Amino acid sequence: MIVSNRSTRLGKCSRIQTSDFQCVVSTAKEGLHEKPSTMIAEGGPLDLPHQIRPCGKLVYSDALSLEERYSIHDVVTQMLDVAGQKGAVLYDAIQTVITDMNERGVLKQGINLR
Repeated sequence: MIVSNRSTRLGKCSRIQTSDFQCVVSTAKEGLHEKPSTMIAEGGPLDLPHQIRPCGKLVYSDALSLEERYSIHDVVTQMLDVAGQKGAVLYDAIQTVITDMNERGVLKQGINLR
């Protein structure tokens, strides 16, 4: 279930909780002159920082606008939630997202830290 999905001036952040995994999806700039990318981390808001583990990263095509990147964030969040509700483990759900986004032609790079 998507527990939260927030937008701020710095980016978007969603929290997903399923019976098999709990994760945070964050789309924001990594640096001052960078375009937003998406990070997926296992863990939740009550976990200590050392308990939150990066699991995946989506680096988008340079051709995408800021609005498109934030729209894709919502699609990624929904895809991870659906996969989790069907019993997929987080790394398999991330790989499904990477495959789908590659097919759509929106990724420059998809990283699954399995």
